[in-house]
Amino acid sequence: NRKILFIMELKFPALSEEIDVEVDNEHSTEVWEQPISKPWEDIKIDEAGLLIDSRKNDELTKKKSIRKEDGKVFEKGVVRYLCVIVDMSTAMNRRDLKPSRWALTVEYLEEFIREYFDQNPLSQMCLIATFHSKAEKLTELSGNPSHQISKLRETVSTGGDISLQNALDMACRTLRQSPPYGSKEILTIMSALHTTDPGDIFETIRTLKAENIRCSVVSLSAEIYVCKILCKATQGEYRICENENHFQRIMSEFVSPKPLLKDQKVSRNWIRMGFPQNRLDTFPSLCSCHKNFTYGGFYCPISKTKFCELPVDCNICGLTLISSPLLARSYHHLFPIASFTEVSYDSRMTATCSSCLRTLDSDHALILTCPKCSNLFCVACDKYIHESLHNCPGCLSSHDISEIIDRTKAEFPQKPIPMDVSVSHSGPVILN
Repeated sequence: NRKILFIMELKFPALSEEIDVEVDNEHSTEVWEQPISKPWEDIKIDEAGLLIDSRKNDELTKKKSIRKEDGKVFEKGVVRYLCVIVDMSTAMNRRDLKPSRWALTVEYLEEFIREYFDQNPLSQMCLIATFHSKAEKLTELSGNPSHQISKLRETVSTGGDISLQNALDMACRTLRQSPPYGSKEILTIMSALHTTDPGDIFETIRTLKAENIRCSVVSLSAEIYVCKILCKATQGEYRICENENHFQRIMSEFVSPKPLLKDQKVSRNWIRMGFPQNRLDTFPSLCSCHKNFTYGGFYCPISKTKFCELPVDCNICGLTLISSPLLARSYHHLFPIASFTEVSYDSRMTATCSSCLRTLDSDHALILTCPKCSNLFCVACDKYIHESLHNCPGCLSSHDISEIIDRTKAEFPQKPIPMDVSVSHSGPVILN
C-alpha cells in the first residue's frame, strides 16, 4: 500500500491527498496512523556522566527561564488591547500536527483566551480571521471570554489563501479606537507560507510602527521574510513551533503582559471605574449584555443598568465596571514576586517544601529557596507561586499580625474623629 500511494503521489498529487483523508477517517485509531514514538532520543548524558530524561530537563529549563523573568521591574501595560489574527486558509488542513493544524489551533487558542482574561482581567480582545485573500472580524473588542470562545468554536476552516495586509489593516483600525492609556498588540497565528495582498504590505508595517502597535507572529510552518520584518519593526516576537507541546508553550508565553516599548508613550491619566453591586431580585429584569431576563446581576452605580458579568463597559454612561479582585489580579504584574534561588541538594538535608509539605530529596531535580524568608520550595510550587498565587506562603506566614497592622496604619493614617457625635435614625452625623 505504501508503494502504491507513493507512485500515485508522483503522478496524481490531488488524488493522493483525497486517499490520505479517507484512510485517516476510516483507520484513525490504527497503530501505524499514530505519530512515531522514539523514547530513546529523550535519554541524554549530563555533565556528570549520568543518564537523564531530556523531557524533564527541558521542563526545568522552561521553569528556570520563568524564574529569571520574574522579579525584574519593568513598565508594563496593565490594560491591554489584543487582536488575534487566525489563519483559516487551506494550509490549516494539514495534519503534520495531530489531529490537524486547525483543530490544534482551536484547542490551544481556547486555552489561551481563558488564561489571558484570567491574568489580565481589565484587558480586551478581538478575533480576526483571514481566508480567500480577505479578512473578516469574528468578534469585537470585549472582555467576555465565553463570547470569544463560542465564536471560535462556531468557525470552521474555510480555505483559499490568506491576506496578511488586509488582516493587519483591520486590526490597526480596531486598535485606533482603543483608549490611549492601554497597550496595543497584534498576535498572528499563521500556517501558510505566502500571502496575497492588494497593496504594499511594507507601508502597512510602517503604519503599525507609527501607531506603537506591537506585532507578534506564531508560525506553524517555516520562517517567512515579511513576518520577520514585521516583528522586528514593531519590536514583537516571531516564534516557530516545532511540535504540539512547543506550540502550547509558545502560546502561554503571550499571556502575561510584555514590557512597554522604549519609544512607546502611554498617557498617565486617571481612569474612571465603577464597582457595581451584585444584587438578586425577586422578579426578573432585562440585562443589557445578553438581552435576557434574569433575577440577579451587577448594577451600574450611575445608570443603574444591569449586567451579567464583569468586567464590562456600561452601554449607557460608558463607565468601566470592575470588581476589587479583578483589580488586585492586574496589580500583581506591576510588582512581581522576587525569583527564588536554586539550592544544591545535600544528602544530609532533611527538609520539606513549605508549600505542599512534601519531602525534598534527591528525586527533586531542583530545590529553590525564597531570598526573603529562606524557606525551601519544589519546582512545581515555585511555578504555581510565580504564575498563579503571586505571593510567597513563607513570607505571609512569617509576618506577625501586629506588624501588619502597624504597617497598615503607617501607610494609611486615619483622620482624627471629632468628639461631638450625635446619632439619629439615618446613622451617625459628625457635628462641626
